[in-house]
Amino acid sequence: MIATDFFAAQDRARANSKRLVLLFMLAVIGIVLAVSACFFLVMNADVLAVTTAGPERQAILAEAFLDSLPAFGLMALFTFGVVGAASGVKWLQIREGGPAIAEMLGGTRIDPMTSDPFERRLVNIVEEMAIASGVPLPEIYLLAEEESINAFAAGLTTSDAVVAVTAGAIEQLSRDELQAVIAHEFGHILNGDMRLNARLIAMLAGIFVFVVLGRIAIRVAIHSGGRRRNNKDATPLAFLAVGVGLIILGSLGFFFGRLIQAAISRQREFLADASAVQFTRNPLGLTGAFKKIGGLAAGSRILNPHSSEMSHAYFAQGFRDNFLTRLFATHPPLIERIRVFEPNFTGEYAEPLSREEALRELEREKREAKAPPKPRRPLGMPIPMDAPMGSGKMGEPAAMIGQIGILDELAQKRAHEIHQAFPERLHAAAQDSEQVRALVYALLFERESEGVRAQQLQLLERSLAAEEFELTKEFGALTLSMGARLRLPLAQIAFPQLRHLEGEELSEFLRILDGLAQADGQIDAFEFALTRLFSHHLKTAHRPLEAKERYRSLGGLQDELSMLFSFLAGLAEPDEAIPRAFEVGVARLELQGVRLLEPRELRFEALDLAIETLSLTRFALRKKILEGLAITVASDGRFTDEEADLLRAISSIFECPMPPIPLDEAEIAASAHAEA
Repeated sequence: MIATDFFAAQDRARANSKRLVLLFMLAVIGIVLAVSACFFLVMNADVLAVTTAGPERQAILAEAFLDSLPAFGLMALFTFGVVGAASGVKWLQIREGGPAIAEMLGGTRIDPMTSDPFERRLVNIVEEMAIASGVPLPEIYLLAEEESINAFAAGLTTSDAVVAVTAGAIEQLSRDELQAVIAHEFGHILNGDMRLNARLIAMLAGIFVFVVLGRIAIRVAIHSGGRRRNNKDATPLAFLAVGVGLIILGSLGFFFGRLIQAAISRQREFLADASAVQFTRNPLGLTGAFKKIGGLAAGSRILNPHSSEMSHAYFAQGFRDNFLTRLFATHPPLIERIRVFEPNFTGEYAEPLSREEALRELEREKREAKAPPKPRRPLGMPIPMDAPMGSGKMGEPAAMIGQIGILDELAQKRAHEIHQAFPERLHAAAQDSEQVRALVYALLFERESEGVRAQQLQLLERSLAAEEFELTKEFGALTLSMGARLRLPLAQIAFPQLRHLEGEELSEFLRILDGLAQADGQIDAFEFALTRLFSHHLKTAHRPLEAKERYRSLGGLQDELSMLFSFLAGLAEPDEAIPRAFEVGVARLELQGVRLLEPRELRFEALDLAIETLSLTRFALRKKILEGLAITVASDGRFTDEEADLLRAISSIFECPMPPIPLDEAEIAASAHAEA
């Protein structure tokens, strides 16, 4: 399976966004022309009835047309205004991010600590997928009223993303099939499709608004007609005529809207299918899910009234299959998607399972797992995951950047090992909204100096309630004995439980994090990485409107680039290697004026600002920056945990998620003893 280049996918998503805007404007223009034509016909019915032929008739029609132009202009402004207002209102609804979209469709958030076996399996799959891809863990929603098999990812950024799955999907699908569905949705997240989907929802709301207005007008006409049955008032007839006209125009809008959805969506589904198979290396998982959709009476239909607004974002077609829906289908037919991987498929779909059968299947999966579950490591036992990172192809700069945004078998294996290596107590804390802050504080405990840890504890004792302070100390003892490479992945799992923090509560949380990081008067690379990740993603989750790409070139950003490359070059050893590390990385930028800063010029506040500023460049420029940084950190022939943490943090803030670093042979052997 050929890997999809992350940056090329982002470019495609942005090209599709421009295409979407163009199609939307053409659709609105088409509606305006239709409204104007109807208006002309109604207002000039007497003129059109004139039986005079020849030049005289043409002159009369031309005069009527010219007389109607001012009214045409007003009608066009009115139509544009209605479409714009409807789109604006819908955008205000979804600008709050993925949770707002999931709740609009009837979704309820799954508690990460759920005891339901089907939900528990889903949580584990999504957690492993987030670790594998390098994105903050999305919130997980269940469409509990939907018996069909379907799913979608929604949000404006990776910071506010959600994954929603129907009740039918978590019960009917096996683990392999459900993993393929979730991998498909993560493919949409990584390909930049969520932002496009959100824009499409808002735009289509403007196009579909006339159907809604028409239905309202007809209801008013029927209601008024019933009360005025003995009255010759023509108002109900007028409302009825207006309502019918609006519904006709709305149907035109429906036609254009479905064309837009189909034009944007179909090819993306094949790409996401390929991403899912690339990740699982098991085409039978994906095709098995399709076959179960085909055999289920409910299929993949979503019954929520808002379903059509999101039909382009689903895993499979969200409405009933018939000639009209096939004409405007947002997804390729199931049989075509299956035959991509099984060319000889004959169309024989799977029989649906009862809940009892699904539970038995779940138990069978556990029994027949290749690696039977083993007890987790005793709490506090060191996990030998701190060997040097120099080995493996990931140490090559091109390979490091090539892995950004890629879900493949290696990423899946790596994520599974990390997920199973989490100490059980800390994993549970990451899923618990009452304990998660204590866990994050504990991740910043100084690992070398007891004196610095004492200062950190003093800060916590002043800032926390007694119970939370004791809990943080308990977690600190565990994080200090835990492998260092588990810290950032564990932080990823903690993100959803912290997204509810806002205002003063969020400010206080971030203040304590910064205080812990600066307890010794300086911040190391891991402390910077962790604090900036939480600051960036938690703030973005509350204002998830996509940041605009303000910079089309790197010219004028030399100061920010000097700060960023100087800091990473400073991690090279020995000190004599720093200038070369800087030079070889900056050479990738092909830009003059970037200079190596003196140590006294390096400040974390300036580095923070530089990263945020550079994150507003075009994706092609972000790729060039990250390639240069990878060359810098690899220039001394090693790739340390410290460098890996910082590089992953920068990539995440750039919205270019980097998977965890692959384990070497010793770490893989150690992971084999963890719970399978």
